Amino acid sequence: MDPLVIVLRLIHVVAGALWVGMVTFVTYFLQPALLEAGPEGGKVMAAVQRRGIMTVMPILALATLISGLWLYLLAAGGRHAAFARSGPGMAFGLGGLAAIAAFLTGMI
Repeated sequence: MDPLVIVLRLIHVVAGALWVGMVTFVTYFLQPALLEAGPEGGKVMAAVQRRGIMTVMPILALATLISGLWLYLLAAGGRHAAFARSGPGMAFGLGGLAAIAAFLTGMI
């Protein structure tokens, strides 16, 4: 197997898992706890931001998106239209569109 594909898969899976895990943690645990803490929640969020969460999350998201797009292009092998109509091509394409939509939603 091509070493580039192995590295891209590793980046895609690890960055994607961390991205989804961090978003899940923030959505279901951190935000409710901050709301419950009231004004003191601002101090906690400031400390979290100083540790770089607002830098790390977009980097993980972009690493996932870029490596996934690169893997898609490698899998298509120059026949993008034919690959996009195949079962795996449609699945990868829809997954990629969902990831891009999630990224844009998070950034907005």
